[in-house]
Amino acid sequence: MTRPLAAPAHPGVAYRPEIDGLRAVAVVPVILFHAGIGPFRGGFVGVDIFFVISGFLITSILMTDIAGGHYSIANFYEKRARRILPALFVMLATCLPFAWAWMLPDQWHDFAQSLTGVSLFASNIVFWQGSDYFAASSEYMPLLHTWSLAVEEQYYLFFPIFLAALWPLGPRRLLWLIAACAFASLLLSEWAWRHLPSANFYLAPTRVWELFAGSIAAIIVRNRGPRAHQGLAMAGLIGVAVSLFLFDETVPFPSVYALLPIVGVMAILIWGTAETWAGRILANRLFTSIGLISYSAYLWHQPLLTFARIRTLGQPPAGLMPMLALASLGLGYLSWRYVERPFRGSSSRFDRRAIFTLSLAGLALFLAIGLWGSRTQAKQASLSAAQRQLAEYGQSKPAKLYAGPRHCYIGAAQSSGDFGPACGGSGNTVIWADSHGAALAPGLRALVPDIGQFTSAACPPLLGYADPARPGCTQINAFVLDHLRRHPPRQLILFAYWGNHPHDDIHGLLSSTLAELNQMGIRRITVIGSMPEFTPTLPQRLIATGATLDRPNRAFSSDSRTGPADRAVATAAREHGARFVPLRSRLCRDDLCEALVASPKGLVPLVWDTSHLSEGGSLYLARRLTAEGALPLK
Repeated sequence: MTRPLAAPAHPGVAYRPEIDGLRAVAVVPVILFHAGIGPFRGGFVGVDIFFVISGFLITSILMTDIAGGHYSIANFYEKRARRILPALFVMLATCLPFAWAWMLPDQWHDFAQSLTGVSLFASNIVFWQGSDYFAASSEYMPLLHTWSLAVEEQYYLFFPIFLAALWPLGPRRLLWLIAACAFASLLLSEWAWRHLPSANFYLAPTRVWELFAGSIAAIIVRNRGPRAHQGLAMAGLIGVAVSLFLFDETVPFPSVYALLPIVGVMAILIWGTAETWAGRILANRLFTSIGLISYSAYLWHQPLLTFARIRTLGQPPAGLMPMLALASLGLGYLSWRYVERPFRGSSSRFDRRAIFTLSLAGLALFLAIGLWGSRTQAKQASLSAAQRQLAEYGQSKPAKLYAGPRHCYIGAAQSSGDFGPACGGSGNTVIWADSHGAALAPGLRALVPDIGQFTSAACPPLLGYADPARPGCTQINAFVLDHLRRHPPRQLILFAYWGNHPHDDIHGLLSSTLAELNQMGIRRITVIGSMPEFTPTLPQRLIATGATLDRPNRAFSSDSRTGPADRAVATAAREHGARFVPLRSRLCRDDLCEALVASPKGLVPLVWDTSHLSEGGSLYLARRLTAEGALPLK
């Protein structure tokens, strides 16, 4: 996230205040998006805006140095180290004591792994392997935002060498070559969001076209200078605004959809000079002031919001998030004034050798802490015996339990797959569900050993359901439907965490599914409502509230997502003669839900994470639904 450089900072590269203003347009929506406030549903697009600006500025600086005979790879890396690392190190050092004091063992482990990734300029790879940027769990990762820094750092490693090697080709050929590379990256992104959505979001090969877009703009501006154009500059600003307000997490990103903000930023960089309306809007004092501190503000906002959620168990008091969003700007100013500027100014007392020595020492220190934290049980040992027992539930992740004896569960890592013939069971009762149904299946199987099971992670039992993040669902559900058509069961159970999906879509999709099942002659259909959701996880909530395993317990659960979706599901079930079984009204009283429940092994957490039943919780719920007549299995 490189602040626009004024002329004194890099002779030959003119300072353009409208670019600082564009940085403000990028960083404020990102902060508000992560805080969960404001109208910026597409606030995550701010990171893409930063990528284009960085590509523009870095390319402009490098071209000026190469053309002037001042190109030095050591000089370039020195400036990048001065720019990025001091503020980053201060933020990481500040996070450490709070992470140790407030995080539970699994959270601390994830934090330590991300710290390792940051130290190796590879945090995007760490998060690609373990987290969904838009999932609720991402709200408890203080360093999640560093994935974008890693993408830029990887760009910094190869692009100066790439540009210097190709410079003799001349500006026209250079422009077309970079454009070809950008186009190839965009094509890869278009393929990846359908097949490897997490890799598409986090990794540099599918992101670098956004940085190259900035490089293209820089070459154009260098070749003919910035030229004012009222219409094109304003169209670019409108394109950026539309994406920030109207995009949301359901839009595949990055993809061709990202062309709207990316081309918009390019238009501003090429034509949005101070003589245009767009340039004047962006160059106002408020925007440029925020733009100057945007890098530091970006660094601080995620830890502030994350630790607030961890400390308040996911339910920050009203007004706290807006205060923290504002505080991130305040900390951003302090960091810019007292950390960034002393290391970057011409009067800095740190020479190149000192900068490289301090940089390597800092990276080595945080790498050592990260490796130690992710490979030791020190944090686990700091808990009491009861807390350790609860923490073990949160680390169980019982995928093998979900699969059952016939391996009838397709996990999230599998893009598609077929179920074996034994998954149909005896044909009397079949459960068709996502991973939440897979978690209930062991309890059902304890009561009805020959129950059929067709369950797949993040795939609700809905015909016509399509999700870019889970491209195999259409094929998986088609397979299940074909089996049910050939072997219709006496009773079919549909179960999913319906709150994961827009309720206006759920009603139509479930209605179509139930109508098709009715036409196939399946009349006894039970639709089970969503599980209560405990944040950050139920074991973490129990540990933080001092619960022990010697008496039943209730814990706070959020109904923000499940309520509207469950009402839509209940309506569709009623319209097609299916039985709807709500879970929240059975398990909860107001916002307090059953948390520690009886099992053959004693009291156990109802779920092992936010909403997936534990093994004991599965048996408890299956027995209860059967005893109450809500789920007649025999």
